[in-house]
Amino acid sequence: MVTQLDTYAFVSERQGSLADASYTMGRISNELVYIETSDLVNVENDTITFIDTTGNNVILALDTTGPIPTITRNGETLLSDVVTFTLEYYDINNNATTTIADIRRITVTLTCGDVNNQGNITLTKSITPRNFIYANYE
Repeated sequence: MVTQLDTYAFVSERQGSLADASYTMGRISNELVYIETSDLVNVENDTITFIDTTGNNVILALDTTGPIPTITRNGETLLSDVVTFTLEYYDINNNATTTIADIRRITVTLTCGDVNNQGNITLTKSITPRNFIYANYE
């Protein structure tokens, strides 16, 4: 039988998981929105490497080497208990691409669980870096 205390704990934990996932998504999108094509170094389905606005090399990646999968920024954990982390890249015609020169939009999807396996939370965000939005951008 589910008690009021169980319900409160469930809601409280879900709020914490959602807040952590939202913070991570916000941080990722805030960094990606300012990059230029020349800043992209490497793109994969669970990793992106780029030069940030201060000239530092940044690697955002899914790290599955530990007991709990995490999303990391240069090896530092942004979000733990990650179920999936997917990066998809699209060209000007909305076709999937991994050719850096053709990328105009990046879709980030992350799914995280919570510590008591109360279900997953999935967030998806489509990011068009500011310098990628023009049709004839080079």
